[in-house]
Amino acid sequence: MALSVKVKRKTKSVRIPKSYDEKYTGAEPIFDPEVVVSADKMADAYNYYNYHNDYSDARKFLVTYLKAKKYDKDVIEKITNLPETFHTPTIGWIARILSKGVKINQFSQQWFDANLQRLLDYEPIFKSSNEPRKITIQDRMNAQFSRCVAEIDEQLDLFFDDKIEAYDITKYLHENSVPGIVATRVSKHFQPLLEELQEALTRKDEQLREAYKKYSRPKVKKAYEFLALICTVLDNEGHKAKIMRAPRKKKVKSADQQVAKMKYMLSHKELNINSIKPIDIIGASQLWVYNTKTRKLGLYLALDVGGLKVKGSTILSFDDKASTCKKLRKPETVLPTVTQGSKVALRTVLSNIKSVETALTGRINGDTILLRAVK
Repeated sequence: MALSVKVKRKTKSVRIPKSYDEKYTGAEPIFDPEVVVSADKMADAYNYYNYHNDYSDARKFLVTYLKAKKYDKDVIEKITNLPETFHTPTIGWIARILSKGVKINQFSQQWFDANLQRLLDYEPIFKSSNEPRKITIQDRMNAQFSRCVAEIDEQLDLFFDDKIEAYDITKYLHENSVPGIVATRVSKHFQPLLEELQEALTRKDEQLREAYKKYSRPKVKKAYEFLALICTVLDNEGHKAKIMRAPRKKKVKSADQQVAKMKYMLSHKELNINSIKPIDIIGASQLWVYNTKTRKLGLYLALDVGGLKVKGSTILSFDDKASTCKKLRKPETVLPTVTQGSKVALRTVLSNIKSVETALTGRINGDTILLRAVK
């Protein structure tokens, strides 16, 4: 049973420093001011800033750039007061690079200029304070994610301070009705730290040795096990939610929708034969077809009691072993039996034709007459 100890909430966190993440991402990119930065190098820089910074940092970088370029105070104030999520963070990353006197490629510069102008042209629309913003499901999930991450962060601090030895995350998830999708997201959030603890156990990395030097190796191992157990529970909650989720119902197309795009020959004057309506194929147990170009008579037999179906110009749900076709020498003498004969007469039509039997593919084209459908 997991041990949970109630303690007073601390006013100051003593969480492990995160500056060591640069071990995985590298340091902030440095470019030669005399060389134009390519699109690939820009993308690498974006990855670094996206990992280490957020919307707030992006806006600070942009404001710093505007100040360096001597923009009016009113403009700087306007950008400063814009909502953090109004702009894309990329404009802040480019501003950071430009602030260092670096030359960027033409595409990146044009993108930056266009998006900066969009921000400068923006005129906020003030809404009545009596109309509160509607809280969305995404807002609620983001709030649950933040609370859950903060809860686990606090428990990790307590663990490293020797205040607790274990933590029952399952109880927290159930008491706070944390959905599986949020649990999975929280687990992914802590994966980098889990990998860091695992690597710290090897004592091979100099930076990690420095970061964890005040903790013994057994303590780091227990910290890894502590967090690993929490992540396992989070992953299990997410997996259970996927299993319990009702499968998406496949949208059933109507008969008209199934045959709407079917290509076939309407009639053949020489043989005096006409196609049936394609909608009659849906649910039929048999479909007789005749290709006027190859002179082949074909019979599609339904695979089950659900009958034949159509997708585009293709016959579906037919028995590919029993459905065959044969080439006719004298179609004018055979086809009338197919179109007008009884069901009993149809049974021997193909067997009476003395030619090679071949399989049907299901494809119907502009040379094919839809002779007859039998329900």
